[in-house]
Amino acid sequence: MWLGGLFAGAQSKSFVLGLQQSVEFSVAKDGEDGASVLDFQTKGRDFKAMAFYYQNGTVVSVEDIKDGRRSLVVLGGKLNLKSCLPYARPDVGVPGSQATYTIGIHDFTNDGFPELVVGIRDDSSDALAVYILEYGGTSGWYSIGEMVTQGKGIHEARVFRQAVSFKDASSGVMKGSSTSFPATTPTILPSCSDTMDGCSLPDPQIDVPQGRILLHACCAPCSSAILEWMVGKGLRPTVFFSDSNIWPEKEYALRRDECRRWTESLGLGFVDDTYDHGLWQDAVRGLEKEPERGKRCLECFRFRLERSAAYAHEHGFQVLSTTLASSRWKVLSQVDEAGEMACAGYLDVKWWGQNWRKGGLQERRYELIREKGFYNQLYCGCEFSYNNR
Repeated sequence: MWLGGLFAGAQSKSFVLGLQQSVEFSVAKDGEDGASVLDFQTKGRDFKAMAFYYQNGTVVSVEDIKDGRRSLVVLGGKLNLKSCLPYARPDVGVPGSQATYTIGIHDFTNDGFPELVVGIRDDSSDALAVYILEYGGTSGWYSIGEMVTQGKGIHEARVFRQAVSFKDASSGVMKGSSTSFPATTPTILPSCSDTMDGCSLPDPQIDVPQGRILLHACCAPCSSAILEWMVGKGLRPTVFFSDSNIWPEKEYALRRDECRRWTESLGLGFVDDTYDHGLWQDAVRGLEKEPERGKRCLECFRFRLERSAAYAHEHGFQVLSTTLASSRWKVLSQVDEAGEMACAGYLDVKWWGQNWRKGGLQERRYELIREKGFYNQLYCGCEFSYNNR
């Protein structure tokens, strides 16, 4: 629920109302060498939140005083929000002196441990994000609420339990509303070194071929960490969902829709190939009694990747890869063999064989499945793998 008005006893020193503590930073006001610091404590640990100018953009980092680890919540002047839809949100916050940043704390979850709040205001828009500290398998600051206003109303908002309000109604931004929004899924922020180079999200050493990339995808879980890594490296693959092996058809639709949702949340293109389970059955006929990871699986991979290679050739993609190589259900050598054979007939399409399980990507995959709540199937896809569960 979005709550208007002030929280009792709150003291604000920024353009955001309702914070228990806050400081404000502007390059125009504080200069390139200045820094605004907010010392605070939550969950028994001491932290220092800092806003400062770095490499032609504003950075807001949160440092754990005990171990010195930093998490970046603003980098290059923009909020670091993995759960934002890049094509659906305006760019709020700009490098240089045109934006004002506020950092503060407030106990949104009413558990006695305050959360971190970061706000950005520029000439046309405001943005607000709330981060909660979590410890466990992957420790760090997670986004649990976010809002962007543009003009005279909300552009997009996802909130968790409570929220604060922007002040200065003359700017045209919203001060309060009774509109209800669903809670956002917690999303991990990368923890970085003191130099702010090389965040701890997976960064495997992978040679990327030149050309437009068509990525054959089998499901959202298998594509999750791969697509996140590609987007983080500035790659813009198109996802090709060609998986007529999946049975029954309602299972196909479920996996396709989940994969489409994840792909489009990253602002990437998604292509759904024609579903024809009968044609796939013809391709593996005579191999029905083969064990999982046997000859039938190789023919299955060939069928799907040959369709993918043909699409790549017809639509100007120079590189073909697949998320099949990330799944524990698959034999990597079979995937590569099928990919090489599929691309052999096209001089303009190169097979990009890659072990997507290494370099932390497999662990990140499991984290994303949990964080995003992906549907995670318990069999590879076809009726034979279903019966052999």
